[in-house]
Amino acid sequence: MSTRQPTDPSAEIMSVDAGNSFEEWHEVTCWNYSRSEFERDRHERFAAHITMRQFGALGLSTIESGVGVAKLRRTAIHIRGDQRDHFMLFLVTAGEIGIDQDGREASASASDFFLYDQTRPLVVDFKTTYRARMLSIPRPMLTARVGGTRDLTARSIAGGSKLGALVATLIGQLDGFGPETRPNIVERIGASTLDFIATANAVEAGGTLPGDQTEHRLSAAAKAFLRANLDDPALDAATITRALNTSPRSLNRAFALEGTTPMRWLWLLRLDAAHRALATGRTRSVTDAAFAHGFNDVSHFSRAFRNAFGTPPRSVLRPARRS
Repeated sequence: MSTRQPTDPSAEIMSVDAGNSFEEWHEVTCWNYSRSEFERDRHERFAAHITMRQFGALGLSTIESGVGVAKLRRTAIHIRGDQRDHFMLFLVTAGEIGIDQDGREASASASDFFLYDQTRPLVVDFKTTYRARMLSIPRPMLTARVGGTRDLTARSIAGGSKLGALVATLIGQLDGFGPETRPNIVERIGASTLDFIATANAVEAGGTLPGDQTEHRLSAAAKAFLRANLDDPALDAATITRALNTSPRSLNRAFALEGTTPMRWLWLLRLDAAHRALATGRTRSVTDAAFAHGFNDVSHFSRAFRNAFGTPPRSVLRPARRS
């Protein structure tokens, strides 16, 4: 296997050609994506190429693989030994790939895409040689947009649909933004792309976003209030219900339809906002980022940040911008 460092320091380019061992390739993908096991015909010719880079908090990969007919399995045993907490979006650009997770099976071909959750068992069925783009999405960045995510996995979004075509185009364009792109622009582009991904998957899962209009309005009002008071460490459920003149039961029901709670949603929102502040130089230190976003314990903030994004907050911190 050969590894070549590109001009962009945030990217790593790896290539595996015919004659290199498949086991070596599998070791690399386990290290960079998630622990798993592969079943394939070992007599088939093998070659593969991956590029990987960070796009803000998102991991962006392009894959060309000659694995051939194969199955990737991630079991409960793998998950216990490798607790990465990301969603993976697989956009197929050539070939055909199947996904089996949460009791659903789906198949995607050129321009189609699907999501899977690294924290639950799955099977990915590579039916042919394929090419694909893949996004690694930290859990807080998706759940802050849609709440409940279990219904979103293993659903193929057709590239021929309006939302599917829009998402596929956006993901395809991300490679065009090089290392010279300002961090705040990268963060905004990434956030907008995630908005469309969340919408496309929610619509595919149920035809509309979950909940009736009354609960939608209450949820939207609560989220607006939480965003406006993001930095208040004393914010609790009682404060929210008083501000919105509603009952705890109604508030919890509105968020339960999205598979979350008001305080869980706020916690994820704070982590996402703190990541953006650190990555774009809007804060001078990890301590400032914690206190500015409603955390009153820096150690707890650092642990939560690492669990959510797979890296400590100090590694994301950029020099503060001059005013």
